[in-house]
Amino acid sequence: MKTFTHNVIILGVENQLMRLIPEILTPEKVGNMEDVELSTLAAESSGIRERRKILVSETETLEGGLNLCRQYSSRRRLYPRASKANFKSRAISISSTALTQVDDEEL
Repeated sequence: MKTFTHNVIILGVENQLMRLIPEILTPEKVGNMEDVELSTLAAESSGIRERRKILVSETETLEGGLNLCRQYSSRRRLYPRASKANFKSRAISISSTALTQVDDEEL
């Protein structure tokens, strides 16, 4: 019963508000508005414009990277894939001072 009552109240309020919308912004009122008023109503804020520029730039960068990935993924492999045996022949040891390469015999 609580949900029903809540829904009836919401529908009643929405009905009253929706009834007034055609009177609030009519084509005639828009036609009579000054350019400043129209800009205030319709224009994006400077923050949104700046965010859009950033997103467009990021999208272009990502699309460029995707195109590069597609370009290189379509190429035939020149060398066979490395096997586990190839990885075992060399190991990389990280010391506190430098990155050094060590043979399996030293491990």
